[in-house]
Amino acid sequence: MQSILDNTLPQYNLGLVPRTLLSKTKVDSKINEITDVYDTANFIIECEKIYDLQLIDLDAMFFERKNFSFGELQELITFLKDGTDSPFVHKTIKENINELKEIRSIYGEYIINKRDSFLNEMLGD
Repeated sequence: MQSILDNTLPQYNLGLVPRTLLSKTKVDSKINEITDVYDTANFIIECEKIYDLQLIDLDAMFFERKNFSFGELQELITFLKDGTDSPFVHKTIKENINELKEIRSIYGEYIINKRDSFLNEMLGD
């Protein structure tokens, strides 16, 4: 992600700090710091290339509306790519499930799988 920011949007001086390294002295820039619509579109296109994932317009609009940091965005893209979740991804999906399941079926499937796993654990299966 940092290479995308450096190579595609150097004029913004955006930073990416992995969530595990966040501190009061480090900055994890947010997507709304990209002020030009063409730069935002170019950023999304570069993410698609690097992560080999098609991001639809509704994905991008959701990311912008929530003003995710680039670290958070990287976690969401990783989830979309291979299903790897994190506490942030889980919380985001849980809090926005009605909107997200209209964007991609993977979000609804994720909630169903989490519920099933929880029930199986409770029942000892």
